[in-house]
Amino acid sequence: MSETTTLFDKAVSNYNTARILRKYMGGDEQQLNAIAYHLQQSLELSVKYTLEQNGVSYTLRVNRISAGG
Repeated sequence: MSETTTLFDKAVSNYNTARILRKYMGGDEQQLNAIAYHLQQSLELSVKYTLEQNGVSYTLRVNRISAGG
């Protein structure tokens, strides 16, 4: 990805990856877990992008986001 790639661009890429995996999955649990992972990443990146666009700073702390204004 280029230097101008936003978090939203990455979110879209993760979503599209989940869609592709779903389209061609064989139906086993590992594939379903991979789809869920990419959907979770897509949502997380979307939230971070929205926070940044609204001027909300955040820090990552042991798998949690701490938002501050």
